[in-house]
Amino acid sequence: MKYSETLETWIAWKQLEAERKGEKFTKKLLAERSGLTQSYISKITTGTTDLGIKVIEKLCLGLGISLPEFFAGPPGTCEEKAKEIENDEDYRILGDPSELDLKSLIMGDIQYFDKSELTRVAILTHKIKAVIKDVMSKKGA
Repeated sequence: MKYSETLETWIAWKQLEAERKGEKFTKKLLAERSGLTQSYISKITTGTTDLGIKVIEKLCLGLGISLPEFFAGPPGTCEEKAKEIENDEDYRILGDPSELDLKSLIMGDIQYFDKSELTRVAILTHKIKAVIKDVMSKKGA
C-alpha cells in the first residue's frame, strides 16, 4: 500500500470515528493539527507528492496516532493485510502452511512492508532468514 493510500484510509477511518461521536474530522482539521497546509495534504492524498518520514510524523500528530500505527493502518486493516499476504504466492513458498510458528513470527513484520521497496524487502529477507534459522534450531535440524 502506498503512503498516500494509507493516509486516505486513516482519514476515512477518522471521519467515521468522528461521525459516531457526532463530530467532524476533515482534511482542513488534519492540516491545522499537523502544521501542514490543506493543499499539501491534498497533494499527498492524490499521490502527486512524495512523503518523507518528517511529514508522516506531522500527519501522525494531526491524526492523533503513533508512527507504527500509521504504517499498520486503522484497526482492522492489519487483518486484511494478513489475509492478502497469506494468499500471496510469494508468501506461500516460504514453507509448509502448517508451520504456524514461522507464520506467527514473521507475519507482524511482513504486513508493514510494501513489496515494491527494495530496501524493505532486503530487511524483511534478513528477518525471515533469522526466523527460519531459529525454527530449524528448535526442531533440531
